Amino acid sequence: MPLLDEIRENNLIKLARTHFDPDLKPAELKVLHDSASSEDLPDPNEKAPRPVVRPEFLRWLATDTEAAPQIDPKGLRVYAATVPGKLDLAKCSIAVPLNFRWCSIKGEVVLLSAKTLGISLTNSSVGGILYADWIDASGPVLFRRNSFAGKITLIGARIKNDLDFSGSKLLAEGDALIAATSEIGGNFRLEKVVECSGTISLQGARIKGDLVCSGAKLEVKKGDALVADSVQIGGNVFLYEDFKSLGLVRLVGARIKGNLSCTGANLEVKEGDALMLDGAEIGGSALLRGGFTSSGLVRLEGAQITGDLSCTGAKLEAKEEVALLADGAQIGGNVLLRGCFESSGAVRLVSAQIGGDLDFLGAKVGEVNCKNLRLSKDLLWLGIRSPEKASLNLAGAELKNLREDRESWPEAGDLVLDGLVYEEATLHKRPTEDEIKNATENKNPELTKELELNAEDRIEWLMRQPEDRRTEPHPWMQLSNHLEAKGDHKGAKHVLYELRRLQANKLEWHPLQWVRSKFSGHRRVPALPGSPWNLKHPVWPYLRHPNRCWAIAFAWLEEAPIRILYSITFAVFLGWLVFGYAGTKRAIAPTGAEAYKEYAENRTLPATYPEWNSFIYTLENAAPLAKLGEDEKWAPDPNRASKASFTEYWFLMWFRWLLILFGWFQAAVLAAALLRRFKE
Repeated sequence: MPLLDEIRENNLIKLARTHFDPDLKPAELKVLHDSASSEDLPDPNEKAPRPVVRPEFLRWLATDTEAAPQIDPKGLRVYAATVPGKLDLAKCSIAVPLNFRWCSIKGEVVLLSAKTLGISLTNSSVGGILYADWIDASGPVLFRRNSFAGKITLIGARIKNDLDFSGSKLLAEGDALIAATSEIGGNFRLEKVVECSGTISLQGARIKGDLVCSGAKLEVKKGDALVADSVQIGGNVFLYEDFKSLGLVRLVGARIKGNLSCTGANLEVKEGDALMLDGAEIGGSALLRGGFTSSGLVRLEGAQITGDLSCTGAKLEAKEEVALLADGAQIGGNVLLRGCFESSGAVRLVSAQIGGDLDFLGAKVGEVNCKNLRLSKDLLWLGIRSPEKASLNLAGAELKNLREDRESWPEAGDLVLDGLVYEEATLHKRPTEDEIKNATENKNPELTKELELNAEDRIEWLMRQPEDRRTEPHPWMQLSNHLEAKGDHKGAKHVLYELRRLQANKLEWHPLQWVRSKFSGHRRVPALPGSPWNLKHPVWPYLRHPNRCWAIAFAWLEEAPIRILYSITFAVFLGWLVFGYAGTKRAIAPTGAEAYKEYAENRTLPATYPEWNSFIYTLENAAPLAKLGEDEKWAPDPNRASKASFTEYWFLMWFRWLLILFGWFQAAVLAAALLRRFKE
């Protein structure tokens, strides 16, 4: 032992016998020897005996102003000792660091409002409560690998360096550690806490460095596991490396300058919330990936995240209806729910704002609610596993590019698109399992081949909406405008036709129902079984909704006006058959007097009179603008008696007038369709 150390030891022994007790115990003499030594002392054996050191002796040694200069700067060292009672250092000004190793403190440790250069308590046990409220430590406070039977209070503590509980056991039930409103100048470490039976409370704490809980086991028997509401953290929050919690982890309103990393964490709750980040502000990214699991709700309602929200490979096994709640969240980067991400409950991003992509590549999800979402980049709905169980609500959402594959589309009725606004809609080839695995491992994976934009494909996509919402015009108009912008004019018109057809199918008015309401005084009249008034009568589908058929036909014509030729051709063909047959039976006669007389008597015509042509005659009557002279020269013969109804005068005249009216009707419909088409 160096000479100076011997001098300091002798001085300490002399002061102790003078100021404390002339009869010092051997263990206390060892404390004086170790504290005066400038040498690095070896750690005692775990099984070494732990003789008694009186707590009063330690209080005197830590606070005596004459003894402090005799203690080496390495601090007051108490190794392999037993402190049988309460160690009371409340309101003490401790001029030297405190260093306890492999000690057993049977009672309480009281450091209320104490001032110290630093404390190191390692590989020890504390049988009572540790009170350190409002402590002022200019150095680190290290409580590593200890066992605390009672709670620990650090309310309002001021620690300019690290506060470290790494490897310790916090065995108190109820509140295990309370550090509310404390100020930590370095890192707050709960790293690899072997066991924690009570709540750790950091409400309102300010931590200049990191909050490190990696590998900790917070097996709370009752209540929340970690409560850090309104905490301010200048670095990162680490809840990774097999971090396990059996209670709620709360960071409501927390301000985290760096990342929140829960990679590989396991959060288990019997019911309710597992991780609560409502209103939190995260300057980096929120990383819930790499095997992250949760049996309760993960809440990020109103959270602000500057970087990414990454849940790649996470499994949310919530027992409630919702597994991930991020309503109103503002996320500057990407939201990654891809790879082997699984959620047994709903994923909600209602009214969220995302500055990057929303990526579901290879995910297995149930309900996904993105109502009123604001997405600056792309939505990737690719490689969805078990798509028959998935539903997607994009009502009122705005995004840049909707990237999908056909196999990932939700079933009919599980896709909501009211008010969706997008710049692009891209259909991809479905990714393989290897490509999905690659997406899990790579931050920016390559997407599969893009398929050609096709109106029929997109119409089928729109038909996946719920039946009562399929006729909402906005999704159809959005798709039509998108196709028009891509140069697919035919496809754009076809989309509008399909919309008109669907809207027509929803029309409910029919004449019989109107008559019935008039006669019943607008009262509901019971329908008799088998009666035509019964809407379930077998004949009813053939009688109801004539306007529905008209609306469908009009939409069909509006899509391609040239289709009017179908009805014109049918009318001309039918007229040609009827009038052609009537002509062979001489039921059609010339209108000129002389020609009629000669035709009736001799069955011949004057040389200058035009011959009968049933096709031209029909065309003139069926097409209002067609005037070829045949209709003026020939007409049904009123003087000819006929036994066949198809050649009777009254039938031919009525048929002619119906043909004329039908021709004008077709012209009016064609004009209306053209007007509406050009107007739109």
